[in-house]
Amino acid sequence: MILSYTTNPMDKKLINNITEYREWALETYDEWEQNEYIGKAFGLCPQYECWDSIYDEDGEWLHDVDEDGNIIPEDTAQTVQLEDWVSEVEFPAIFVHIFEKGWDRVGDYETYVMDWISLSEFGVK
Repeated sequence: MILSYTTNPMDKKLINNITEYREWALETYDEWEQNEYIGKAFGLCPQYECWDSIYDEDGEWLHDVDEDGNIIPEDTAQTVQLEDWVSEVEFPAIFVHIFEKGWDRVGDYETYVMDWISLSEFGVK
């Protein structure tokens, strides 16, 4: 058995409300180039599929459209769908996570771990 290890400590963040959570989750998701595993770790359900993309005459992306030709709005912190478990989080809460990509002598690896604990579990409101 080969064990892989990380030298990076887990990051932690105190989040006070769902709005702050949405902003932090989507920002981190975008920083990681919209990695689907990070989206799942945060409980994000972003719009992945589109029928076609519309570009201007210079080749710059304008927007995506569905099969009926309707513009699919970009996900924002206010509009991105969340998985049901996110509604169970009691804020304020501390989120701990480690997201990393690396390699060792066996090959490439990716680590995506996130968990949370509500401060109410410690009697803090």
